[in-house]
Amino acid sequence: MKSRVLHIVKANNQNILKGFVLLLFLVFIDASLLIFSIDIQRWIIDDIFVGGDKSLIVPYMLILGFSLVTPPLIFFLTSRLAYKIALDIQRVLTSELLSYIQKLPVLRFQEKRIGKWTHYFTSDINHIKDFYTFNIPELFKQTAIVILLCLYFGWIDKWMFFAILFISIGYVILMSFFGKMAKNAQSDVQKQKADLSVHLEEAISSTREVISFNRLDWEKKRLNSLYENLVRYVLRDNKIKMYSNIITHPLKWGPILLVLLWGGNKVLKSEMTLGTWITLYQFTAILANGIQGMFDMLLEMKKASVYTNRLNEVFKEESINEGNMELNEIKSLSMKNISFSYEGSNSRSQFINNLFINFSIGKKIAITGSSGSGKSTVAKLLSLYCIPHRGEILLNEIPITNYSTCELFSRVSICSQDPYIFPDTIRNNILFGREATEEQLDKVCNLVYLKELIEDLPEGFDTILGERGYSLSGGQRQRLAIARSLLHDSDILILDEATSALDLELERKIQRNLDILRKGKTTIVIAHRLSTIVNSDIIFVMKEGGILEKGSHKELLEKKGEYYHLLQSQEYLQA
Repeated sequence: MKSRVLHIVKANNQNILKGFVLLLFLVFIDASLLIFSIDIQRWIIDDIFVGGDKSLIVPYMLILGFSLVTPPLIFFLTSRLAYKIALDIQRVLTSELLSYIQKLPVLRFQEKRIGKWTHYFTSDINHIKDFYTFNIPELFKQTAIVILLCLYFGWIDKWMFFAILFISIGYVILMSFFGKMAKNAQSDVQKQKADLSVHLEEAISSTREVISFNRLDWEKKRLNSLYENLVRYVLRDNKIKMYSNIITHPLKWGPILLVLLWGGNKVLKSEMTLGTWITLYQFTAILANGIQGMFDMLLEMKKASVYTNRLNEVFKEESINEGNMELNEIKSLSMKNISFSYEGSNSRSQFINNLFINFSIGKKIAITGSSGSGKSTVAKLLSLYCIPHRGEILLNEIPITNYSTCELFSRVSICSQDPYIFPDTIRNNILFGREATEEQLDKVCNLVYLKELIEDLPEGFDTILGERGYSLSGGQRQRLAIARSLLHDSDILILDEATSALDLELERKIQRNLDILRKGKTTIVIAHRLSTIVNSDIIFVMKEGGILEKGSHKELLEKKGEYYHLLQSQEYLQA
């Protein structure tokens, strides 16, 4: 099953590949000992019970004991090794998938619901690691048994070998018939499971809305409908498996009846020893089970390809091209001839058209405009949340994608209107994995007027916040996110409507503190509320995806253009 998934496993951990080879070797030894432990019975029957040679009892019993005691030890080793490989595969795939998702443009990532992304981790990866650590070794074992026994039967009688080969070909034909059906059925089952997972995740998240709008019965009907669809496809999958078992089961008895009748006749004619016949009869049952086992594992391989294909589709998504250049000092930042539009939108307000902006380093730069003018899209483009369709974003006159993302985002950070708050302590939400002293924490919290609120809480900085910070108000979440950004202390800070949930007085105070703290550093403020940006060094006014005006607050007022009218409208509404 050649795929990106297999390439990732090989490339990331050679120990997995070595362990897998060792696992297959142990499985082969186990299969060989199974055959040997049965064949030793032929020696015992023919040489001791029939031949009467009692001197062979001790050596034969020792050999038989060894062949019976060793398999449990091998089973212990293979099980332990398989679990280790399974966990390694799960770790590698989970890490690689998460890293790849983090490199996707945010808008591309947001096209799928969170539940679907979660399903890749909780279902697809689990099935893939089970496939590599259980299905493949089991298929290898059954194949080894079938091949060894076919050689054994060919050694005893060539016609019996051809008869078994004919039955095996019948299994191959049936496999090709049922395999495609099983793969398609499993694909449908996984789609329904993913849809159900998405719905359950959203149902839990929307509990308050469902209750407040009295839509409990409606939600229950939606859930029942998804379960009914899942049951229908699962039953279809099981029906294919049942039909395959009904058709292939009689084939298992073909070799057994052949050996029973043909071998028994040979014994009566003294053309075959009793021990050989008994051994062949046991081997035939094992052979039949081996062929059936191969058939079942090949069906599982077809199903497993569904999970692999689903992950391969994710890895085919267009990711952000990450460079490897180091970023020592930021001297310039500009957007040259940028054009961008959101997929599936025909609205002109969703477009960025031939945009040119030169950002003055070390200054406070503001971008404003009416709703839908494209100002927040500029923030997304600068943060690589989305990729422009045309044009370049240049950092030090070099395309921004030429730099390592680690280098880039150690110097550039964004604070958005709706920040993500982890269900963790206030301290950990601000630190975000960084190290900081209590004095540094107190400083950034004082700057955004959070210190008093934190001190009033019983656990202070160690107070655990709810899921997504729902225990905080919108303004409190925004202030916490700003404190997190200030602690990062990046060279370029992008504030995308980061204070929109605050009242005017508190917003002015925080903006004043930000101006003092970040003096000499580049701060890009995206704001609809003009009171936020009046003291900016330069203001860009956007309209319909382009720059309409630029200048200081005073210069733009004197022009009495778009900025002047926006300001008048807001002052009128506030009055």
